[in-house]
Amino acid sequence: MPIGLISGRLELAQASQRGEDTVAREGPRRRWWDALIVAGAVFVFAWLARIAQIPPIRMRPGWTALLVATMLFSLWACGALLWKRTRFS
Repeated sequence: MPIGLISGRLELAQASQRGEDTVAREGPRRRWWDALIVAGAVFVFAWLARIAQIPPIRMRPGWTALLVATMLFSLWACGALLWKRTRFS
């Protein structure tokens, strides 16, 4: 390994230990094809959204309420467990 590469890695490691953001020093490494991939994905989603239709689904209020209650209980239980273990830190 070249000496310059080792000393560069050592500098990054020392800066990280000091609490500096070593990733922020580097600029974004995006190429032109990244934008092309994003544009293609947006086009596909827009095209699919254009031809989509709402399916005829009948919802029963009792089952909907049970599902909502179950999800709210799960949200509360997971939040309580997370608070107990981490105090949200």
